[in-house]
Amino acid sequence: MKYKLFVTDMDGTLLNSNKEITKENKVAVNRLIENGIEVVLASGRHPALLKGYPKKLGIDTPVIGCNGGMIKDLMSEEILYMSEMNMESVIKAIEIANKFNVDFWIYEKENIFYNRENDRVRKHLENNKNASQDEFVPIKKFNSISDLAENTAKITKVLFILIGREDMKEKLFYELEKISDIELCQSDRVLIDVMNKGITKGRAVKLYAEKKGIKKEEIIAIGDNHNDISMIEYAGLGIAMGNAEKDVKKASKYVTEDCDSNGLAEAVDKILKGQL
Repeated sequence: MKYKLFVTDMDGTLLNSNKEITKENKVAVNRLIENGIEVVLASGRHPALLKGYPKKLGIDTPVIGCNGGMIKDLMSEEILYMSEMNMESVIKAIEIANKFNVDFWIYEKENIFYNRENDRVRKHLENNKNASQDEFVPIKKFNSISDLAENTAKITKVLFILIGREDMKEKLFYELEKISDIELCQSDRVLIDVMNKGITKGRAVKLYAEKKGIKKEEIIAIGDNHNDISMIEYAGLGIAMGNAEKDVKKASKYVTEDCDSNGLAEAVDKILKGQL
């Protein structure tokens, strides 16, 4: 088997549209491990939002979170890599969010801050009431920019949430692109991700693989959205989900079934049969 590392996106890839890992995809992950292929989760989510998934899958590898802004071992809680944003850039991004009155989350080293409650926030707050350690999400209310500036918060990403406000997307991109030292991408049609310049999933995969002595041609990457393109292009074998954006499919060597048809499992089956 020529491949040594399988990197998978979460939402719309490993998870179906109901945010679940299907039995078929779990079996596929186990088959990869049995064949000596390491499996790593790579997501736009904060690592705190990935807790529990490695245990469900039976893997103990670190996770790539924040679109490559952080690599964390969830078992030991050790942060293996983190790209800390310039506070001035964070403040500028928040000012733009406030100008257009959009919801945002701030991904700090340990915590997630939200500017106002929405359905996603309320769900986490409700779940936290009876959550186990694996399920608890350290989510807190953000009050003002001065709170961040006064505290030594280590910010790795600012997430703009445009549910019901998609018409703001172009205006937000236009304003955000004026900040010189940030990287912009979309992890969903209603999300804009703001990180340090040069931070991508692809860069994080490269850093992780080099540390493990794994060559790029020995890497498989699979995903569905724009923030997955960098790792799909970097990997020896880049795979797009059937539900992927057009640009993702264009960047991939193979397009599998969609996330509700166990596309990941279908791709793994072909890989293990030597058909990819």
